[in-house]
Amino acid sequence: MKAVERSKPELILELSAPPSQPRRTRQHRRRHLRVVPEPGRPIRVDINGVDFLDIMYASSFSEGGLSVKVNHAFSRCDIGLPVSLIVSLPEPFRQDLLLTGKIRHVGNDLFGIAFLQISRKHRAQIRQYIRHRLRHEPWRIRLSYFLRNLFSAMGHRG
Repeated sequence: MKAVERSKPELILELSAPPSQPRRTRQHRRRHLRVVPEPGRPIRVDINGVDFLDIMYASSFSEGGLSVKVNHAFSRCDIGLPVSLIVSLPEPFRQDLLLTGKIRHVGNDLFGIAFLQISRKHRAQIRQYIRHRLRHEPWRIRLSYFLRNLFSAMGHRG
């Protein structure tokens, strides 16, 4: 990164790519930054699917969805199935979010759910929770979240 001076009194930062490109991680490919719930303050997720109803806890959480770890076989959980969710945010928020989603990933002991049609109010509550969690993350993660929000506000997709 280097600073470039212009004739006008502004400072522009140019980001240069490193000599060797690092391997892109899942976090880089994701549209939304994911956070892990705080230890001792889990995010409870009540999931109501086509043929199942279960209470689980999120292992990661973002504006776009969440993943849950399951301790038992989940044979009725297929990719693309719609689900209704009650996501219970922990202290200091203590809010229940009524959301709809779609199962996007099924693994051995976890699966991912993408949120569908989130209200502005719920999106703001999710962002507030993520900002709260980011306070305890390394500066690189916080910077990534800030830049994504900045470019999103400018109309860019990343």
